[in-house]
Amino acid sequence: MDSDTLLSRLRRLTRDEISDDKPNGQSVFWYQVGRAVVYLWEKSKPGLRWLNRFFGWFFRWYVRQWQKVVYRKVGDVKVFSTPRASAMVVFTLWYALFGFYPTVLFVWEAFWYTVSSETETIYTNGSQEIDPPDGDVWSIKGCESLPCSDQNAIYYRVKATLFHHVYSLVTRGQFFLPDYVAAPVPSTLTRCRIHHYFFRVKFLMRNLNIYPLALSITCEKSL
Repeated sequence: MDSDTLLSRLRRLTRDEISDDKPNGQSVFWYQVGRAVVYLWEKSKPGLRWLNRFFGWFFRWYVRQWQKVVYRKVGDVKVFSTPRASAMVVFTLWYALFGFYPTVLFVWEAFWYTVSSETETIYTNGSQEIDPPDGDVWSIKGCESLPCSDQNAIYYRVKATLFHHVYSLVTRGQFFLPDYVAAPVPSTLTRCRIHHYFFRVKFLMRNLNIYPLALSITCEKSL
């Protein structure tokens, strides 16, 4: 049965409202759930086709790398090497477990830095080291203008990631150290210039713990 036929049956079955006194109420409910699943499947097809193309390209690229590594030349003949193939398998497993996530995170942060980085002047009133599961992270708080209120309050996060280390090595010649980046922010109201990236959306900050990420901070004399 194709999806169009299934959707037609679901439409016919769900024309009547579900009520507790109808014996088929539970059946209609499950058909409605099925209808929602089919709808989501139809809507997700374009994205799935794109993913299929991407993983197809990635698999072909990996096979090419595999063939370069696992064969060695003996005279003019290429001979398959079991030790090389074993090393390739171990490296692939290691990368899948420990290297894949940092790579994806690096690309993600580099993309957002490219499209959203900016330097802005704000009024800070302190920094604090917090202790989330991912380690050494600092919170910078302040406001966009005076007087400070809940309407113009601002928060930033300072933390070490692979992209932040690369950025710091390229721009300052040293690794990214959150303690030293957050250190210039005093506990009193101060005018500071903060270079950061990512969008400042209250819903993301309050519900998903996603904050703008600060890369450098320069502060003037306290007000």
